[in-house]
Amino acid sequence: MPHRQAICQLEISTIADETDPNSRRSARQQRQTETEADLRVISGLTEEIRRRVSQVCGRSRDQLTEDNRFDHEAELNEVKKTVRELKVQVEQAVDENGQLDGKLKERESELVEARCLVQKQSSALQEMAKANTRLVKERDEARGLLQQIVVLGGEGLSRLPPSRGPSSQRSRHEGRSPI
Repeated sequence: MPHRQAICQLEISTIADETDPNSRRSARQQRQTETEADLRVISGLTEEIRRRVSQVCGRSRDQLTEDNRFDHEAELNEVKKTVRELKVQVEQAVDENGQLDGKLKERESELVEARCLVQKQSSALQEMAKANTRLVKERDEARGLLQQIVVLGGEGLSRLPPSRGPSSQRSRHEGRSPI
């Protein structure tokens, strides 16, 4: 039971300290001193943490700068490679364009020649159409004349006596000419 007795004495002394104004003041001063000491320790630790964070940040910045430099160099190399590839493609396109331009000029001259040929053929067709129209008129006139001849010839043949025999038939066939 000595333990119980110590607890009781501690409680009595604590109560006595709380009631005694001097003991309360000294407890307050002691707590203030402890708090100030704790604040100094915390301040020192905070300063150490700041210093270490600065070092880490400095190293991180340096490392980031180095990493960024490598990344930028890699990107720059990639861009240069792409530019070279694009230059080659542009040169090929220019060459192809030149070839296509030459082919286009050839096609244009062929087109001009074809237009001239079409115009000549059109003129020839117009002349042929005119000639055909003229021939149709002449044919129609010839038919009309032939009909008149047949009509007139029929009247004249009806007046002649009919002839018989192979010689007369042959002379009729030989005398005819195709119209």
